Amino acid sequence: MNTAAAIDRILSFGQMQTTYKLAVLRAVVDLVIERPAQEPRNGFHLVPIVELSRRVLAYYWKPALLGVNQGHQAAIIPRVVRELAERGAPGLGFDLGTESAGPRLAGWIEGSGQVPLPVAASLLDIRTVLLDQPLKALPNVPGRRLEVFHLLTLPAPGSPGLPVDADYEAHRRAASGRRAFRGADTWWKLLDRERTHLVVSARAYEEIAELRFWLRDAILMRWLQEMERFDAPATASTLALDLPSRDPALISGLKAFYQRIGWRQCVYTGQALGSDHHLDHVLPFSRFPVELFWNLVPSAPAANLEKSDRIPRLTSDVRDRYRQLIGLAVHSSDEHVLADLAWTYRKFLQQPSVPPTPLPDAAASVWSVVQGSWARLEAAGVSVWDPPRA
Repeated sequence: MNTAAAIDRILSFGQMQTTYKLAVLRAVVDLVIERPAQEPRNGFHLVPIVELSRRVLAYYWKPALLGVNQGHQAAIIPRVVRELAERGAPGLGFDLGTESAGPRLAGWIEGSGQVPLPVAASLLDIRTVLLDQPLKALPNVPGRRLEVFHLLTLPAPGSPGLPVDADYEAHRRAASGRRAFRGADTWWKLLDRERTHLVVSARAYEEIAELRFWLRDAILMRWLQEMERFDAPATASTLALDLPSRDPALISGLKAFYQRIGWRQCVYTGQALGSDHHLDHVLPFSRFPVELFWNLVPSAPAANLEKSDRIPRLTSDVRDRYRQLIGLAVHSSDEHVLADLAWTYRKFLQQPSVPPTPLPDAAASVWSVVQGSWARLEAAGVSVWDPPRA
C-alpha cells in the first residue's frame, strides 16, 4: 500500500474518539509543505516529537478558545492551550488571549528560538499526550497495521539504547520523560534533547510532497466531519491558521541589508531599483510559508505584482542574479543571514548547524534547496511565471 492510500485509509476507516490522530497527520503534511525538498538522512526523514507538539499547539488554539469539542477523550490538549492563553508568558510582546495567537506563538518559538517556561511546559504536556494517544494508535487500522510511519528513540548519552530495528511500540515506550528537558529554555535545546522521532521514509516523504495540498484538504475535511459528530458545529475557519501579517521590521531590515551589500537591481528583470522597490517571496508564501532571507528578494513593484502567487521561471539571467545575491548575502556574515542559514541547514538539510567554514558550501546548499523546492512546487501544479526582460 502506498503512502497516500495508507493515509486515506486512516482518514476513511471508522469513527475516531479524538481528533489527535488527525492533528499528527496534519503536522506531517504541513511540515512537507514547508520543506518539500528536504534532504533525507540515510534514506529517512526524522520529525522530533516536540516539533509535532509545536504545530499541534497552533492547530488547537482557536478551537480551544472557542470551546469547540474535540472528542470525549480530547480534553487534555484544549485544556493545556486554554490554561496557557489565560496565564500568558513573559517576553512575547503579544497577547496570548486572542484566538489568532497560537500560530503566531508557534512561529515566534521557531523564529526567535526563545521558549518561556510556561510555553515549554505546555509543549511538553502536549508531547506526553501525543506519545500516549495518537502516536500509540497511528500505525493501527483495525484488521491491518500500516507500516508508513515508524518511531525511533535514540539512545541517551552513555546508554546502549534500543536496536534501531526494535518495533514501533518499543521505541515509543522508550521515549524520554520530562526530566530530560529540564532547563531547556530555548527551542534549540528542546530539539537537541528530543530523542524520539517520527520516521518517514524518503519514498513516503516524496509521495506526500506530490499530494501535500490534496492531503491537507482531506485531513481538514475529515477533522470538520469529526467535530460535527462530536456535536460541535464548526466551519473551515475554525481550523484555519491565521498567519500573522508580514513583519514590517523584517522587511525594512532586509531592505537595508541588501542596500548595505550593494544590491540595486530587480532579481527578476535586472532593472535598477528605486527606493519604492518591493521584497518578494520567490517561492510564494501561500504555497511555501518560508520567510528566510533567500526567499525574500528585491524586485521591481510591477514585476512583483505581475508574478503574484506564481513561481518565476529560472532563466539563465534570473538564475545568475539570484545566485549572485545569495552569494553576497552569505559572504556578508550578517547576523540575520547566519541565523537564517542555521535554520536552512536544520529544516531542509537535516543537519544540526552550519559547518565551521560555511561560505562557499552554504551558498551552494541554499541554492540546492531553492531548486529542489521550486521543482516540487511545479510538480504540485503551481503556475510558472515568465519574467519580462528589462
